[in-house]
Amino acid sequence: MSRRLASLLGILGVSLLVPISRAQVAVTLYTGLYLPQPTDLLLRQDAWHTDLWLRDVPLRGRSLQSPFYYGIRVGKRVRSRGRSPVVELEFVHAKAYARESERVNIEGRWKGMQVSERGLFSRYVRSFSLSHGLNLLLGNVFYPLVHNRVFAMGLRAGAGAAIPHVEDCVDGHWVQRYEMSGLCLQVGLGGAVKLSRAWSADVSARCSAARLSRMSAYGGSLQANIWGVHLDVGVSRAFSSRAQR
Repeated sequence: MSRRLASLLGILGVSLLVPISRAQVAVTLYTGLYLPQPTDLLLRQDAWHTDLWLRDVPLRGRSLQSPFYYGIRVGKRVRSRGRSPVVELEFVHAKAYARESERVNIEGRWKGMQVSERGLFSRYVRSFSLSHGLNLLLGNVFYPLVHNRVFAMGLRAGAGAAIPHVEDCVDGHWVQRYEMSGLCLQVGLGGAVKLSRAWSADVSARCSAARLSRMSAYGGSLQANIWGVHLDVGVSRAFSSRAQR
């Protein structure tokens, strides 16, 4: 799965370097901070009669530690002049790590026994992380509220697919794999300051939500809805339209 993602992004990046007739395209690379919020995690193991909720599990983003948080966004203006909406394709590589040493509210069935307590997360799930990516592939629309020759600011909304790299350990057994796990949404603000004819500085603040409906775990699956805040800074390169001959 990781090779397919890399190939897709490589082809996309190379193709955008070719002049595009009758289009205005911008490619943005960015980094920043991803701040995941506490989530409820559901562990299911049908063979062992486990159907267990771990509530309000605290998460960390570790955006500034390798592998780093980053994103790439490709946008095309609908109209060549004026305050035009922009349609975008975006890939986001965020991360999320459960704080395994924390106590959380636990309820449900554990190996056939009813459980309702506040206990250690690691007693039931030794480790859970999306360290090689809470990867989001999104289609967006950006609508500028302010637009002039130097500055632009507007609203961005998007939807797409969540492709996490799941790493978890349950009952002493590790699972590590990429999965096409569910839907994701995002909404926020974005802005750009023109540095030259082709280059701009890009900033954005947004929230994303990913429904991870079925992540593999030993003997069953894990489920979570993960949302978080993105604070991004980056650079954008514009490719001007080419007149038809």
